[in-house]
Amino acid sequence: MKKKWKIFLSIVVLLLLVAGGTIYYFFEMKEYDVADENVEEIIDSEYDIVLPGDQETVENAVDSEGQSVETSTGTETGAETGTDSSGENGLSSENPSNSPEKGSENKGPATNNTENSVTVASIKNKYRPSFESLQNQANAKIDSLVDTAYGEYKSKKNNGESISFAYFYQKYTGAGKALEEKTDGAFKIIYQALQDDLKKHDFSTSHAKDFLQEYEAAKSARESALLNKAKEAL
Repeated sequence: MKKKWKIFLSIVVLLLLVAGGTIYYFFEMKEYDVADENVEEIIDSEYDIVLPGDQETVENAVDSEGQSVETSTGTETGAETGTDSSGENGLSSENPSNSPEKGSENKGPATNNTENSVTVASIKNKYRPSFESLQNQANAKIDSLVDTAYGEYKSKKNNGESISFAYFYQKYTGAGKALEEKTDGAFKIIYQALQDDLKKHDFSTSHAKDFLQEYEAAKSARESALLNKAKEAL
């Protein structure tokens, strides 16, 4: 009896190993033709990274391609100054002499106050919108991948094509990993800029670690969300 029981257990173990090996082969080893322009477009699309101070530059560049608001404002100011100087020489001679003194008196304390007000919190707050923007863009890309996977699944089902879950697993987990690698690269750009800013003001770069921890947590959440959304869709 014991001998038969051992034989039975051996057969069960063998079947499990074979089944496990088969599943591993189809899901991990076997290569499927997963080329897809829509998926590649989602992965290859660049992240819009805006660092503190860059937004003003970008906005000015966009405006200058049309008609820069700032440039036109400066031109109008210059024109008015010229009119005043030619119209009333007495007033124009007093205003230039007074304005530099007032400007110099006001600029000194303002500059000092700005320098003295730089803290770890103020630096981190400058970069928070950049990290949040990256997070929102990454989530949007994940949603696009899920929508693409669901669209492909529905198309195959409606056309009566055979549906291989191993194919979908390999294709979209691979796409998810590629997307995370690209997201990691974008995060490192912002994170490095934050660290450099902290160094510039003689603060320890360790103050930036909470952003790294938040990113790692969000990364895990995105991976779980991708699998959960895929299960719900399929």
